[in-house]
Amino acid sequence: MLRAQGLSLADGLWISIAVLLSSAQIAATVLDRSFWPVSAYNVFNFQPGSRFVDFEIGLTDSEGHIQHVHPGHVMPLDFFRVNALIRDRFVLRPDPIKQARIARLSIERLNADPWFAWDERYAPAKSSYPFRQFEVFLVEHDTAMQQVIQRRSLYSYTSLR
Repeated sequence: MLRAQGLSLADGLWISIAVLLSSAQIAATVLDRSFWPVSAYNVFNFQPGSRFVDFEIGLTDSEGHIQHVHPGHVMPLDFFRVNALIRDRFVLRPDPIKQARIARLSIERLNADPWFAWDERYAPAKSSYPFRQFEVFLVEHDTAMQQVIQRRSLYSYTSLR
């Protein structure tokens, strides 16, 4: 039959593999189940509960103005990598020396050398005045009421410059 279609056996095999893997990917996404080498990519079908917890960075400038921003706005990395870094260094494996270094370098970069937004890298937080304080918060959100329920400080750093 393949020869009647003008396809070689190798072409038919590649088409069969592509159809099989595509079907497996669609099933994994719809069922929200991952199995190697297929990932559910649940970013497309994930439904958070009515409450969820996330990180936020509080930036205070030299005039005392405070901005609460997503962590992706304080480092020139993909937003999901910044979230993983914050979770690792400020929750799972806290180390005061590394925490201070992250905070200091973030403030210095925001003040001196902002980056451009591209793909999954957010634009930097901006202020008319230099940032002086970096604070990490654990924030509980209520999606039904569309508001913050609780904001708990995990770490605070103030720059002397």
